[in-house]
Parts: sequence; structure tokens; C-alpha cells
Amino acid sequence: MKDHWFRSLGAAAAAGIVALGVWALFVGSAAGVGEQTFVIEINDTGFNPAYCTVHRNDVIRWKNVGTKTHQVIVPEQSAALNQPPKYDSGPLAPGETTAGGLSWAARSKVEYYEANNPNMKAILDFGDGAVNCAPGLPTPTPRPTQTSLTTGIPPRCIGAMGCAVAPAIARDPD
Repeated sequence: MKDHWFRSLGAAAAAGIVALGVWALFVGSAAGVGEQTFVIEINDTGFNPAYCTVHRNDVIRWKNVGTKTHQVIVPEQSAALNQPPKYDSGPLAPGETTAGGLSWAARSKVEYYEANNPNMKAILDFGDGAVNCAPGLPTPTPRPTQTSLTTGIPPRCIGAMGCAVAPAIARDPD
């Protein structure tokens, strides 16, 4: 009888351990496993992307792709005034990426800005939905403007009288 009781207790303990392990596997995979790091670019005109949706606990880093020094500030989210920022990247020289990153455990939308230009703002959305913040998303490169294929003569002046076609040579129509 005593042997039967120990066997039942051992089976119950084993079943509990298995159940706990399965529970931890599912809860752990939803909350922390598979966290990603995303890099948001900051240039001289703004953030790229300006709106970034990621999962809770993902890590955000910033890279300065501009020509000036930039600094990312995430203000404290509480209602108290004069709080130090939640995150301050410190000055980022051109080409530099933040050493550390920002992560948020709670579901939240977080607005951040550039320290030297508070009107240059962007939003991070930490949640459970689809991710819309591709790591390493490139900043669009401006395309050069098209120039005339002629020798520098503006297209509207070709063959017309009264256009300057050479330095110091011009003719007014009669």
C-alpha cells in the first residue's frame, strides 16, 4: 500500500513538471524568445521610419546617417513634470549607432524626438501585432536633377534670338 502511494505521488509530480514545462515553453516564447533588434535611421531631416511598430521587448537602436551630430530623446511617459528622459542616446556623430538600445515591456506608443530639433519627432509602437519596422531600412537617397544634354544652353533658348549662348555675347531681338 505504501509503495502504491509513492508511485501515485511520483506520477503526479512528473505530470506537474511536464505541465509546468509546457506552460513555460508557450508563455516564454510569447514574451521573450525571438526578440529582435531594429535600427532606426536619423538624418538631418527626420527619422526613418517615422512610425515603427515592433513587439514588446524588442530592442530599438538609432544610427545617424546625416551630416550633423544628432541626439535621440525619449521623454519620461509619466505625468510628472521635469522628469529626466526615459532614454537619451547622447550625441551621435555622423555614421555612429547607439551602443545600447531601448526596449519596452508594456504595450505602449512612445513618442521620441531629436534633442536639437524637438519638432523632429517619431513614434514607436510596442505591441503584440504585426511588425512594421524593417531592420536597416535605408534612408531614401535624393535623385540628381536632370541637366540639359546640350552644352549648358537652357532648352528654351536653343535656336531662339535673344538668348545668351556664350559668355558676354547676347543679342536682343530687333
